[in-house]
Amino acid sequence: MTEKIFYLDPERYKDKGKILEIKKKDLLGILLDKSIFYPEGGGQPSDRGIIKGENWELLVLKVIEEKGNIWHFGELKGDLPEIGEQVFMELDISLRKEYSQEHSAQHLFSAIIERDYKYETTGFQILPEYTKIEIPLSWDINLSYIKSAEEKTNFYIREGIPINIYWKDDNKRIVEIPKIDKNPCGGIHVKNTKEIGVFKVLRVYRKNSQVWRIEFISGDRLIRRLEKREEEYEYTKQKLGDPDILNALDKLLNKLSLLEKENKKLKEEILDYQAQEISKGSLETLLGKVVIKKLDLDMNTLRILTLKMLERVTLSFFFNNSGEFILGRGKEFPRETWDKFINILESRNFKGGRGEYLIQGRLDNIEDITEVLFQEFF
Repeated sequence: MTEKIFYLDPERYKDKGKILEIKKKDLLGILLDKSIFYPEGGGQPSDRGIIKGENWELLVLKVIEEKGNIWHFGELKGDLPEIGEQVFMELDISLRKEYSQEHSAQHLFSAIIERDYKYETTGFQILPEYTKIEIPLSWDINLSYIKSAEEKTNFYIREGIPINIYWKDDNKRIVEIPKIDKNPCGGIHVKNTKEIGVFKVLRVYRKNSQVWRIEFISGDRLIRRLEKREEEYEYTKQKLGDPDILNALDKLLNKLSLLEKENKKLKEEILDYQAQEISKGSLETLLGKVVIKKLDLDMNTLRILTLKMLERVTLSFFFNNSGEFILGRGKEFPRETWDKFINILESRNFKGGRGEYLIQGRLDNIEDITEVLFQEFF
């Protein structure tokens, strides 16, 4: 069993240990006699850092506990470690601090929303960009309660309340924020609420009909997020050429809307012209004017073009390089002949949809089908 230094001395970020066992998988796994690395569990990710030997270094990416043994998995650089070898461990301190802030913030916030508003937390997870909790609730959540709980959380953070951690027995570790929260917990926490720094709710939304989800951020993560947003703000301001971003965005969106309308109008004019030109080459048959043509266009454009063609011809059959096609008939085109077309298509493994005047979909060897249709009917 590994000695859990992360519990005995959570602020020990460097230490030495001895290799007891090695696993060779996608990531190399090392079992040590003691560890400063917290293993993932209870919604908190594992610590990261490095383990060094004489001629190698393991970048620790994942730490798990198996029957009291702490396994460290990561990417190896250098020689293969050996059982019995003495090693040096070092944590990613900033990441440990970040996780501790998020976890303690969750305890504090969850305690407040349960104590004051009867919202119970049943799920918790620290993710790379934020932390989430889940609340079982079939009716609408009261957003004013969440805002109030956020304010109270920041108030208690500023108060600097000690966070006490102790073992009730050998298997029950208690995390207590005096007069606010006391719960069994195996995670790593800050020593005082003031170390959380600041707390902010990001999103409140339904996960499903029975569960609400709240996403939040705190401490160093929130500072980094603000710094990133400030950089994005400055970049956006420079690109828009206006310090009033909202006003500049409104102008830009209006301009885009006008361009979209102009583009749509131009596209309509081009398709009108294209339909007119194609109709000039239509084939005169006993069934009326017929057009069969391959065009390098997407299905949506082929559909619009077909509708325009049916103002000029009795039958239009367009297909593209992807094997997609659209077949359209005018109202004067004989229904019995149309039904025969459908039967031929279905006999050739046609995939798609059909209506009274349009058929569209996909066919294998579509150019062979056009020849069959042409020989059969025209």
